[in-house]
Amino acid sequence: GHAHGQTEVDLWTLDSGTGVRAEVLTYGGVLHSLTVPDTAGDPGPVVRSLPAIDDYTDKNPYFGAVVGRYANRIAHGRFTLDGTTHHIPANDRGHALHGGPDG
Repeated sequence: GHAHGQTEVDLWTLDSGTGVRAEVLTYGGVLHSLTVPDTAGDPGPVVRSLPAIDDYTDKNPYFGAVVGRYANRIAHGRFTLDGTTHHIPANDRGHALHGGPDG
């Protein structure tokens, strides 16, 4: 699919071959599904997922998401590293929160 009708989003499947299977979206590392065997060895889902990429981006932007490039806030959307001040998008009341507007 495509996020916001533009960014291509792929679904990667990781399968252990022993009943553990994860599906991860290339849009922010969203854990789309996780299946593990129960005590009888029967595989079953253990996380909820949404049917379409637009459901993640438009209706539930943090559902299943891994926190962005950093957690918490960066004050005023700027930080200094090795003597260079970097400016990043401020997406929460003048501060950068959890990776900015695009995670």
